[in-house]
Amino acid sequence: MKEITLASHARRVNKALLFIFWPYFLVCIVLGMTMSTPNTLFTVESISVLIFAAGMIASTVFFVKRKYNEIIGLILCLSVMVSLATIYFSPNSVVEDTMILVLVIPACAMTLYLNKKNFIIYAGCFNLFCIIIEAMNGAMGTQKFISDLVKIDFVMLVLYFATKWGSEIIHHAVEKGKNAGNILEELENTINLLKKNTVSLNRDITNCNTVLQIIKESGDSVALAVEEVARGIGEEAESVSNINVMMLDADKLVADTATISREMANVSVSTVQVVNEGAKEIGEMNRQMDIINTAVSESYSTVLKLQESMDKVNGFLQGITEIAEQTNMLALNAAIEAARAGESGKGFAVVADEVRRLAEQSTQTVGLINQVIVRIKDETNAVLDKVYNGTEATKAGEAIVKKVSESYDRLNQSFRDIDNYIDNELKMIESTTLLFSQIRREMESIAGISQEHAAASEEMSASMQEQKDKMESIFNSMKEIQKSSEELEKVVKDK
Repeated sequence: MKEITLASHARRVNKALLFIFWPYFLVCIVLGMTMSTPNTLFTVESISVLIFAAGMIASTVFFVKRKYNEIIGLILCLSVMVSLATIYFSPNSVVEDTMILVLVIPACAMTLYLNKKNFIIYAGCFNLFCIIIEAMNGAMGTQKFISDLVKIDFVMLVLYFATKWGSEIIHHAVEKGKNAGNILEELENTINLLKKNTVSLNRDITNCNTVLQIIKESGDSVALAVEEVARGIGEEAESVSNINVMMLDADKLVADTATISREMANVSVSTVQVVNEGAKEIGEMNRQMDIINTAVSESYSTVLKLQESMDKVNGFLQGITEIAEQTNMLALNAAIEAARAGESGKGFAVVADEVRRLAEQSTQTVGLINQVIVRIKDETNAVLDKVYNGTEATKAGEAIVKKVSESYDRLNQSFRDIDNYIDNELKMIESTTLLFSQIRREMESIAGISQEHAAASEEMSASMQEQKDKMESIFNSMKEIQKSSEELEKVVKDK
């Protein structure tokens, strides 16, 4: 907070000094331009004016860009000091001794910043610059220079203490303002918290009154409930006795159920044995069906081969028939040629006739054989159809046997599952029997507890009456607290 306050103060002082020194700077520039000659361009006075110009321009740029607020005043005052000191300590200067007060103006301007560090830097730079100027002028150690420098240093010492004390005053003022602000903030927070707490307190008191009223009504209800409990305890004892009787009956039913389950387990074991035997027979039947299927398949293959052989024989007979027909034609041609030959061809004609007769007999024999083959082929086709049907029937029978075998397997698995269920049921029945035994013991304990409850109910009834009286007292106290809280809330709102 202190840094923010001093920074804003420094910016205001920078603004004021820039407005004050800029006219002086412009006057110095105009005078320098009118009075300058080629011989005076590089004198100490000209260089001091350039330093003054650089300081004014840099300070203005920093001020506009809001940078280096703490050193703007130092640059500004040093540049003005250089200009004034150069004029005052110049050997050609005709100023009066009273003009020494003009050199104090930058120091007074530095005092406005209330910055001890910058003021000390300014004072050191002032003394150093004055000594350098006097050394360059060759007047180092003169009585007038020492007297003027001591006077100015004395004034700057006074201004330093003014700067120091002003800075301390601002520091204390800032600290006190900060503390006062913190105290006010804490006080405001406390008042706000008090407002919230009083509202919450009133709300809580109202809720407490509501709760106490509910508790009071609940106490009355509990008192009635205690009487009902006392009356219900007697009925509970009777119910416990009835439950005990029913538990005995249930225990007997559980024992009967266990007996039936064991009998079911025995029947299931016998049935499983029968099923296993049937499964074995089905397996044997399946193997026989495989053998039959193999035999039928081989028969079917043999009949197919026989049919192929008959077709080949039929082809051979067809060739023999063709040969016989050709032989018959040759015999006929030979008989014709023998008739043409006359007596000399009679012997040849007899041979040709014999060959023709043999050819006709061969043709007749082939026809008979062909008829036999046709009948055999028809019978073979009939056998082939029967064998094919037998093969299909065998496959169907094999599929049926497989299904029956799978059914037996499922049946066997079902009986195994039934055995598992029966085992689990027996275990559950044993657990239930144990549980009923525990319940009987607990019921006996409940009967004893019921008697204790009867005695405790009477004590509870007396305690409820005492609690009812205390609730009434608390209810009245909460009303007094609510009244005080409302008065406190009113006071806080007025503040």
